[in-house]
Amino acid sequence: MKKYMSSAQLKALSRGQLIGHYGTTIWAFLLVVIINLLVNSIFSGLLDTTTLPGTILYYIISFLVSVILGLFTVGENFLYLKLATGQPIAVSDIWYGFQNNRDTSLKLLAIYNLLLYAFMIPYLLLSEKLVNPSSLTISNEYFLPFCIAFVIGNILSIYVNLLFSQIFYLILDFPGYSAKQIMNYGFRLMKGSKGRLFYMEISFLPLMLLACLSLGIGLLWIYPYMSASHANFFLDLMKKESVA
Repeated sequence: MKKYMSSAQLKALSRGQLIGHYGTTIWAFLLVVIINLLVNSIFSGLLDTTTLPGTILYYIISFLVSVILGLFTVGENFLYLKLATGQPIAVSDIWYGFQNNRDTSLKLLAIYNLLLYAFMIPYLLLSEKLVNPSSLTISNEYFLPFCIAFVIGNILSIYVNLLFSQIFYLILDFPGYSAKQIMNYGFRLMKGSKGRLFYMEISFLPLMLLACLSLGIGLLWIYPYMSASHANFFLDLMKKESVA
């Protein structure tokens, strides 16, 4: 029975793979961030969220944008899987999801984002009632419901992120699979491994705090480090599959 690599081993492997490739990964990260910021700023600036119809329209468009821009996730995974397997990488790899197996990716992204939005919207709506705009004071009536919705929403979001974590890698390895097949495979792959991935995720928290202290500049190196570690986590899972 194959033993999984530890979080420390996966991270050490990723650091070694990134040597000499930080230039490409940083530019790829910056390009995705800039595109996301531009697209989101354009549509958010055109919508009036002070009215109920405007707020509803905002969330609908925000959901659609999240699904479409989520194709960059597929491209980034493609880039880091190539890195982890010793293949040449390029900034242009981030467009892979827009050019390959797009329909399946969009279906899975729609399901994934729909779940996240379902958990997020309750506490976002409550947050608008939490603060009185005229006096800028917190309403005691909505404080407890907001806290409960916030905690439950974030716990469920973390669980969904762990559950779906391998799906956008599997799309790359199994382009002929349907969205349902990919999803079922991804869920089965993470059975018994969600705790290991969660541990690896929280092990990056000290670095994320340092990134905040550097006004986000540290993310230019931390994000590739995390992404490479996730790609190696997936490959480690698949090695276990191959010997099972």
